[in-house]
Amino acid sequence: MRKSGFSLKAVLVTSVIGLSLAFYVHLPVQFFDFRAFYCAGQAELSGADPYREHPLHECEQGLSAPTLAPLRGDVTVPAPFPGFVLAVFAALATLPFPCALAVWLAGSLVALGCAIVFVAQTTSTSMTANVIALGFPAAIVALPLGQVTPFVLLAVAGSAVMLQRGRPRLAALTALGAMLDPHVGVAVLLGIFAGVPRARVVLIGGTAALFVLGLCVSGPSREWEYVRSVIPAHALANVTDGTQFSTTNLVYLAGVSPAAALRLGSLWYGLATAAGVVVALRLRKRLGIVAVAYIPLAFAVFGGPHSHLQQLAMAIPAFMLLSSAATGGRREFCSVVTFVAAVPWLYITPFSWLYIAPSALALVFAAEMKSARQGARLAAACFVTLTVTKMSMPRSAVPVQFHAITAGNPLAEVSWQTFMTALNGPMETWYLIARAPTVVAFVILLALLANASRPRLTLVREC
Repeated sequence: MRKSGFSLKAVLVTSVIGLSLAFYVHLPVQFFDFRAFYCAGQAELSGADPYREHPLHECEQGLSAPTLAPLRGDVTVPAPFPGFVLAVFAALATLPFPCALAVWLAGSLVALGCAIVFVAQTTSTSMTANVIALGFPAAIVALPLGQVTPFVLLAVAGSAVMLQRGRPRLAALTALGAMLDPHVGVAVLLGIFAGVPRARVVLIGGTAALFVLGLCVSGPSREWEYVRSVIPAHALANVTDGTQFSTTNLVYLAGVSPAAALRLGSLWYGLATAAGVVVALRLRKRLGIVAVAYIPLAFAVFGGPHSHLQQLAMAIPAFMLLSSAATGGRREFCSVVTFVAAVPWLYITPFSWLYIAPSALALVFAAEMKSARQGARLAAACFVTLTVTKMSMPRSAVPVQFHAITAGNPLAEVSWQTFMTALNGPMETWYLIARAPTVVAFVILLALLANASRPRLTLVREC
């Protein structure tokens, strides 16, 4: 029986890998983001401004590699990273693009594999379940786009391992790797800073070292440009992006002005991160010290001024930790909702031939999380959800006549904002529908974490 069960899992996982590869072939934006990161690295090497439309645009359009689809010719993809992150891409830019791409993809796969192992260890959950909850969305979103997510996830999970082993200073040093995505990294560092006093000196010193590295790579004026101009411009450019899971976009769709929407999104991010730290501190005795690395991050990535789908994957370790600690029917419920939160519904919906993948994975995931009796229901719900979402999808997304490149040499976010506005206009309603399963799942799981952290009053009867 054991051999038969293993064979079933092997067949299902192998099938999903094949479907994911097919998804990559059909994806029109292959390594969309990595091209921009590589070109920003080239700009750093040449002394040009990596935040400007030129030379980013010419570089992105000129890149080629085997099986790589061409980019749209009327948009420049920005690379909104501080100097210490651009130093990584400057090092990669010393290689020819095909070689750099191969190195990045290989490194991403290794990082993702190690992160999955570490999350399974620190949450006491099945390796197979983590392969599904973390590996499948990465194969659909982060890996094909060439995002930094696998490396950030490795830094977070690695810091959790070090905390669990009683090595707080090494945990702090590892957590600094999460600053590859500053929006994510800040929440991790705050959680560890608040919950692990012995890690604070390393966190302060490491953060200062990253700042100095940025100054050395980009120079004071470029770093000031990043803080003063690039961060606000990038947030503004993404206000209309309906593929995000940001408070900013939701309140903008409700009629709030872009400037006010950004302020509300920033306020949400600050409050959510602070709430995550408080919840983590209250739950560290019950869930273990790894809570301070995982839980603040889960709160921080949901909402805020801009929160992309690949960043939501950072919340899955916290949800796996919650599911592992739950018992009985509560464990089954948490596991099912965690799977819903992990599936990238928004990206899968346009590809009908991929619908079998979430349903097949739901069966295995439910069994691995000791919720087997919910597997068939979850699998059916996945297929129905994707079918209904596909039926509501409009036929046309982008206007036929469209040009985003403007005169002069503005920040790359200028053309990106024009592109996002044109792309999202006809899709606003559908994006709301496609985001709904993920939003509902996150609301439920974050509420469960918050509820679990509430102080329990114990009444003692005096004799």
